[in-house]
Amino acid sequence: MPAYLPNMHGLPPHPSNIPPPSYFHHQTMVNNQHNRQPAQQTFTGANLHFRHDNKHNQTVNIDINSTTGPQATNTVNHPHRSVTTTPPTENATSNMATSPTILNSTATSVLLNTVNEIKMSQQELQTEPEEVSSTLYKDQDCTNKVKKSIPDKEVPNVDRNQISLEEHWLFKFKQDNIGELFNKTSWTCKSVDENNPIPPTQKPRGYGGVAILWKQHLDHLVEKINDGSERIICIKINVKPKPILLICAYMPCRGSKQANEQFKECLDQLHEIILKYSDTCTPVLCGDWNCDLMKTTNKSARIKELEDFISSKKLMFKPTPLTFIHPNGNETSTIDYIFVHDSLAEKVYNTIRLDMLSNNTSDHYPLLTEIETEIVSKKKQDQPVVSNKIKWDKIDLQQYQDSLTKCLQENPIDYLNDSTAITRLMETIVTAQKNIVPPSKNFNSTKQTYLE
Repeated sequence: MPAYLPNMHGLPPHPSNIPPPSYFHHQTMVNNQHNRQPAQQTFTGANLHFRHDNKHNQTVNIDINSTTGPQATNTVNHPHRSVTTTPPTENATSNMATSPTILNSTATSVLLNTVNEIKMSQQELQTEPEEVSSTLYKDQDCTNKVKKSIPDKEVPNVDRNQISLEEHWLFKFKQDNIGELFNKTSWTCKSVDENNPIPPTQKPRGYGGVAILWKQHLDHLVEKINDGSERIICIKINVKPKPILLICAYMPCRGSKQANEQFKECLDQLHEIILKYSDTCTPVLCGDWNCDLMKTTNKSARIKELEDFISSKKLMFKPTPLTFIHPNGNETSTIDYIFVHDSLAEKVYNTIRLDMLSNNTSDHYPLLTEIETEIVSKKKQDQPVVSNKIKWDKIDLQQYQDSLTKCLQENPIDYLNDSTAITRLMETIVTAQKNIVPPSKNFNSTKQTYLE
């Protein structure tokens, strides 16, 4: 059997087509009912764990094993064949069994290319709150479909204003899929090919990517920020008493030779972003950090670096149960966190792990938190534009000149010694103008309404 070739179907190579890690593929086959001869073959360069069992019932099982946990399973039933597939995610495990943090959504495994499966979720974001809440909710999910990334009726009485996603698996040419799936929802997104887009004809298996979604009724509060690499995405939320800088990050996983260097580079970028907005915003960081801060022994270099970063930025997090599920089904580590600045620590409530979502098929649990802030409603400006231009051809200029002279005589100005002389002169001119020019008519006959 020849080795697996990535371009065997005629797809031309591309510099951004970084193949996923290679795994061994074992194929065990029984030739017929009377003469069973086991045969094992290894395929290099593929990302599948392939098993072929040809027994009496002629059943073929294909398992695409994830390196991180239970995945979405798609099954096709046939009288003689069954095919089960499970999309993989990146590897990040730990033996610790403790708790994670404040407001994070874990790695979102695969954003499936099939839009029809996802359209069921369009109703989940269409209901706006009856009034603008004083609580700012952050909801992060870790499922393998975007439609699964928003907790539904299983989490009652929660207005999910912002959602952060990691590993949406969308390439740049498919980013608009997010906007097509959810009505009344705005978004910002980055893909792994953000700086070097991959054309559809050269598309490899999806991986990576970060995104933030929010309700459209909050558009007047949200500003997109174009800082950071394809692993980091930010928005500014203009709430009171101080705007929030929401950062969603997907850190490099362990395994490659450059992993630690890439991890340091991401931390340096986060440092620069927080420093840039430190005077105007309060930072809130969420994401898949691929680093278990709950370990107390045998701490790796990346754990120490992340701890130093958190300490230097005065960040804190609230613990929750384990968030990552190993492929063997055991909850093994806490690699998903929500970090908030210590000035917001007392305003963070109800940080929970959503472990009972029936539609969560990812190997990460979603996290949900509430941050108490003051949200200002946006007024609808349904007023006609009123021009304030003065029609001097209809004004008695002599009367205006007399009015200005009178005002200057009543309030003399020392132009040489008075530093406010120019300001006072402008005020005098405006006063003289008001005495002569009739006031503008008020065309605002409609009652002001508010967008909640």
